[in-house]
Amino acid sequence: MGFKIQKFKELFNKENFKRDFLTGLIALGPLILTLYILFTFISLFGNFFANLLLLIPGVETIPPIVKTIIGFLIGLVLVFLAGLSARVFIGFQLESFINNLVSRIPLVNTIYNAVRDLLGFFSMSKEKRLQQSRTALFKLNDGGPYFLGFVTREEPLEIQGRKIYTVFMPTTPNPTTGFYFLVEESRLVFVDLDLTEAFKIIMTAGLSLDIKGGESLNNGFAELLKKTDQQN
Repeated sequence: MGFKIQKFKELFNKENFKRDFLTGLIALGPLILTLYILFTFISLFGNFFANLLLLIPGVETIPPIVKTIIGFLIGLVLVFLAGLSARVFIGFQLESFINNLVSRIPLVNTIYNAVRDLLGFFSMSKEKRLQQSRTALFKLNDGGPYFLGFVTREEPLEIQGRKIYTVFMPTTPNPTTGFYFLVEESRLVFVDLDLTEAFKIIMTAGLSLDIKGGESLNNGFAELLKKTDQQN
């Protein structure tokens, strides 16, 4: 009996508990985060279109989760029908009509154009996305720190004879939010990392950095330090 109690204590001691908890977190963390993002998207998308159900008498008695699922399915069907209609029946006339209509509404047109450009970017092929978004290593002051981000405009801004790049830096571990910087060319270098690899590095806080990615970052650091030393 005493032997079993000793084994039980060893099984759940502080060090084993910490190690087992971290192991479980690594094993289930990606799945939990994926399900959370998926659930959030379905909830927002489904609840928006679930408002259409309010036009049906007696729908108040339906449980909220069921209304969300039905709203999500309605949204998928409407999006599909809109795309099908634009392709088969009226070409791009529907899109042009919506663009012309929304562009006349102040404030709304700004949000609409930003969302349209974002969705258009992610609907591109991987090759086109890589052509329009380049990974960059940059710093904001002489002492660092250094940041990894994405140049969002191929052509830099020209300000008093200096080239300024627009850069988006995602946050870790949620890359759907981030910071927008205007970075002078002298503080920025392009890194040989494609969009997918760079996003993985940022989402995992560098844990997914492989040999090829490490070499790319090393070359980027060397180039950036060389550029900075030449200016000083």
